[in-house]
Amino acid sequence: MDYDLFVYSGCGVLIQSSANGLGQTDQVTVTASNECAQVDSGFDYWVEVRYASGASCSSWTLTFEGTSCGS
Repeated sequence: MDYDLFVYSGCGVLIQSSANGLGQTDQVTVTASNECAQVDSGFDYWVEVRYASGASCSSWTLTFEGTSCGS
């Protein structure tokens, strides 16, 4: 199976994407501009997982990882 990833800002602007081919892992990295500042650096975004090609009954996994400054 081939799925592609698209990440949009809270207002719908595409900020990152990954469209690797069949059998390759798609990965995106998204950061906030005020990352590690002394104020809340939270932000909203939308993630779209889009079917590209292939056929399979196997499951797929979507993983989110984050960091916390000072940890």
